[in-house]
Amino acid sequence: MTPTEAYVRDLADRMGLRDWTLRVDLTEPDAPDRRDEQRWGASAHPLPGRKYAIITLGTSVSEADPDEQRQTIVHELVHLHFGALVDQLRNDLDDFIPPAAFGVFDASATRNLEYGVDALAVVIAEHMPLPPG
Repeated sequence: MTPTEAYVRDLADRMGLRDWTLRVDLTEPDAPDRRDEQRWGASAHPLPGRKYAIITLGTSVSEADPDEQRQTIVHELVHLHFGALVDQLRNDLDDFIPPAAFGVFDASATRNLEYGVDALAVVIAEHMPLPPG
């Protein structure tokens, strides 16, 4: 296990994700094209119906200062607590809402969830250890 993998595992355990299996990829995350042209530095992809997720950390994370690294990793781990909700929104509603309306709904719900996830991550990160190094 690499130091980064061990650090992510430690944070996950501290955040109540002990029963999750995590894979850490140190590559640039896939990200959808955005109107603001911003790219994601990290991502969390939980597999539907399982407590398994891929945490992807790009070079902007590894090159960031320790506080920002911790904040970003905690942010991605907070997402796992909402994985079932996101799965429900994306898979249970799309058959009942016209495609254009669903696209707006999905983008809006995702954006608003990001605000909440980030606010929680800020509070939680203060209580977590900094990355090794």
